[in-house]
Amino acid sequence: MLCFAGFSLDLSQCVLRREDQQVPLRPKAFDALRYLAEHPHQLLTKEELLQALWPGVWVTDDSLSQCIRAVRLALDDTHHQLVQTVPRRGYVFAVDVIRSMLRHSEDVPVTASQQPQSAPILVRPIPRRHSGPPHHSILWLSAAALSFAFTVFVGAAYWRMNVRPAALALADASPEYVATRAAATDASPVERRVALVVGNGSYDAVDLPGARRDAAAVAQALRQIGFANVVLLQDPPHQVLLAALGEFALAAEDADWAVIYYAGRGAEVGGAQFLVPAGAVPASSYALSTEAIALTSLLRSAASARRLRLIVFDACRVAPGVADPRPIPSILWAHPTWTTELSPRGATLVAFSTAQGQQAVDGAGSYGPYAEALLAAMDTPGLELGAAFRGVRDRVLKVTDGRQEPFLYGSLPAEPLYFRPP
Repeated sequence: MLCFAGFSLDLSQCVLRREDQQVPLRPKAFDALRYLAEHPHQLLTKEELLQALWPGVWVTDDSLSQCIRAVRLALDDTHHQLVQTVPRRGYVFAVDVIRSMLRHSEDVPVTASQQPQSAPILVRPIPRRHSGPPHHSILWLSAAALSFAFTVFVGAAYWRMNVRPAALALADASPEYVATRAAATDASPVERRVALVVGNGSYDAVDLPGARRDAAAVAQALRQIGFANVVLLQDPPHQVLLAALGEFALAAEDADWAVIYYAGRGAEVGGAQFLVPAGAVPASSYALSTEAIALTSLLRSAASARRLRLIVFDACRVAPGVADPRPIPSILWAHPTWTTELSPRGATLVAFSTAQGQQAVDGAGSYGPYAEALLAAMDTPGLELGAAFRGVRDRVLKVTDGRQEPFLYGSLPAEPLYFRPP
């Protein structure tokens, strides 16, 4: 337990208390406060905090700012005396911290006579290891300088998942870029479901309007069945999509369901799947490492949801640049596959619209075969989630004459889950 300024931070129960009263604090904000308290009187850079709180996930500074605001609110630190801001650098937790070996007990109060007689242990700042460049390395920042500068102009895309959305004016970013969000009534008083829907159709070599239509239809269907927050992104730039995944990770912390649906160009190399952002055309396996986003990033973004993490990958699963004679770079062969990201807590499903090595077939109707089958399943009351995706598979196989076979991976609990309850 860490004690400071009248507060106690119970590390075993992940609870913040003030004078024996629990102070509400979101999980990610608790992690931020813990890291600050373990490094008192030290300058913690924003990059270090981002890496500590979201290891391996690209998020924006705004995500960190939200956590710091939540910490200050919980500590009643309105004048920023406890958590001090160092302009353009980071934060300092400017308070002495004492580590106590006692555990809080709500049943048996601890009196003064029961307190240990030894002096309290003052927390010494934990040395920070520098075993190499952090996730946001200097080389990466240099290589992506233009992209970050561009992202500044589309900063309106960095929204918060729990406030009423504002209109996003992104004419400078892309004329085809649209971001919308709508709020709906929760499916039940105790269950909160959130979704991120992405439709990428604008590519240099080919336009895929069907992907945008599929994404818009899926987003609308999710709203109608009671998802609390649905974010629809159509043709977002690479950096905006990365930022959206970071923001969605925050929303998933307070959600029972976290669903991500992607329609657009996809690729698969060495067992690792990638979604291709709008405007990107990776001509070889080399280009995937810089131009595409790994499926594992989507799984990490949804990982904090309590009951279900569902990733729907409605895209091709073929290698780009099949005629490229150069060998596939080792960084891609070593890239962790989605199976390494399956969480043991709750249910995690990855639904592919195609089998490995297959192209997604264009539909003859308004939507693609997979999206059309998924929409029908989502609209069926009382259809259990596993049965829904099995039905989607059979329907797609039938309408494509066996040319496209969806696959489902992951696990489901014994308790039934429904898109639309009975």
